[in-house]
Amino acid sequence: MDVREVAPNRGQLDVAAVQVRFDSAELLEDRISRTQGLISGIGEADLIVLPELWLHGGFSYDTWRQNAVSLQSEVFTFLSEVATEKKAWLHAGSFMVTEHSNAASGMWNTSVLF
Repeated sequence: MDVREVAPNRGQLDVAAVQVRFDSAELLEDRISRTQGLISGIGEADLIVLPELWLHGGFSYDTWRQNAVSLQSEVFTFLSEVATEKKAWLHAGSFMVTEHSNAASGMWNTSVLF
C-alpha cells in the first residue's frame, strides 16, 4: 500500500490519542470491542495512538503473564484491519508479547505500528 493512500499529505498531521479505561473485571474480548468502538468514533486522522499496555490493564503486573499475546495473535490482525479501514497509521500501544506457548519463558513490552 502506498503511504499516500493511507495518510495523504494535507500539509498537516492530524493525531488522535485514545485513552482506554481499565477495569480488572472486564474480559479481554470486551476491552478489545470497547477499544474498537473508541477508534470507530474518531473522525479523520492521519495517526491514531493507543496507550501503553491498554490490553493488559496498564501497570497491573499481576495480569501480564496470563494475558501475554503472540505477535501472530488475532488482536494484531484486528488492529491492522482497523488501520486499513480508517486509512490511518495506528500506533497500537504496547503489549506484553511472548512467542512461546508458555508465557513464563519470557515476555517483552512491544509496540506495534500499522
